[in-house]
Amino acid sequence: MKEQIGWPTLFLALTLMTILLAPASVRPAPSVSNLSISIPGEKTSQAPFKIVRGIIHNISFAESPVSGNTTLRMYYGTTPLSSENRSDTSLYQWSYNASTGVWEDDLYRRFINTSASVASADSLSFHVGIAITAYVGLWTLTVVKDGSTVLNESVTVTDYTVGLALQSVNTVFTISPFSSESKTSEYHVRVENKGNIPLRLSVLFGKYQSLFSVNNLSEPLHVGETRDFYVTLNSIPWSPRVVNNITGVVHPEVPAYLTSSQGVSFATTADQTFNLRIEVVREGYNLVMVGNTGVQYRDSITANYGRDVSVDLYLSSLNSSGSADLKITSDLMDILSVTVDNRSSGTDMSIQLSNETERHVRIIARPNQPSTTAYLNYDIRDSLTGNRTVLKTEVVVLNEVPEESGLSGIILLLVGVVMALFIISIIFITFIHFRKEGQRKKVKASSKSKRRRRKI
Repeated sequence: MKEQIGWPTLFLALTLMTILLAPASVRPAPSVSNLSISIPGEKTSQAPFKIVRGIIHNISFAESPVSGNTTLRMYYGTTPLSSENRSDTSLYQWSYNASTGVWEDDLYRRFINTSASVASADSLSFHVGIAITAYVGLWTLTVVKDGSTVLNESVTVTDYTVGLALQSVNTVFTISPFSSESKTSEYHVRVENKGNIPLRLSVLFGKYQSLFSVNNLSEPLHVGETRDFYVTLNSIPWSPRVVNNITGVVHPEVPAYLTSSQGVSFATTADQTFNLRIEVVREGYNLVMVGNTGVQYRDSITANYGRDVSVDLYLSSLNSSGSADLKITSDLMDILSVTVDNRSSGTDMSIQLSNETERHVRIIARPNQPSTTAYLNYDIRDSLTGNRTVLKTEVVVLNEVPEESGLSGIILLLVGVVMALFIISIIFITFIHFRKEGQRKKVKASSKSKRRRRKI
């Protein structure tokens, strides 16, 4: 006959089972929340989540508490993929072991930056990315905690877009001949990042790279940011010239990308350009290049009728040696003298030139008609190239001579003063005269009175 199990024994067994199973049944499930995905340095993004392939991202979330082993898996589509069929086009897995403090790229050993990944008591931030060849489209991101999936999110993988926009005006630098100057452009160049990744910018100037510097480019240009920068010219001693067709090329680069053989690079179509020009010329003068000969002259001046006026030209060459033929004529003006470097010359001459100094031509002329426009004409021919042109200085002749008007005013003032003094003197003399006459009459009257009293 079987022995029956008593109620006390059965109750004790059930109690022991409850005690043994209780820790497992009441152990709290790990909690993961506040998932965010962003490119380092950019605004933190919330759902719907996006990842730009080829670019490193921070995948961060809160975990309460951070303990054990946390695995971050990301696969293309919605169906989980096995590690045996792994490919960097469709599957990634990263992990963090809280006990050892070790971060891992479990599959490829290269799509994580362990030094930039961060763990705290209640959060994890994986500094990771996917290859530039990864599939674009919908992916699934899961967080696995000690074998249990605690988070499942959809992520859209996109390609990078470079939306660099640029606004500028043509910048002209004017510097003095044979001087070393530093000049900053008056107008800025404005750039705007309209793409989806931050950009590190550099500005290239081709063979003129050593002459230019640009400010405000040390920090990355963030997504959506607009920034202005200015170009500075650090000139060298140049002979007079015009340097056209200088192009500044704004070249974007990725400030940080995956440490792999699949680094991101941009085609030159992403470059943006702006134009610069350098004019080496005296202030207030025009510069015209006739072949290799540089001519600095004034295109317009004023003169007083009947007075001498001095007009200057400066000639130089782009070459170490050269020469130019110069013929000077005039309309409605008399040319009184011409000098070259203070030495007398005729109006038709040949001048030796170089790129190390300027030849100074001075013309003394006198307008021969009032209230008109006269001209000095310069027929210049570069001896080496044969290029020739005729330049003009327009002379606006005034009707009056300001110097004479000023002198006449002074003379009139002096005459007025003299006349005033003369009149005052006349008045004073007249006053004295009448006063003496009055005193004389009083004396005579007094004498007559005395004589009458004696007769009485």
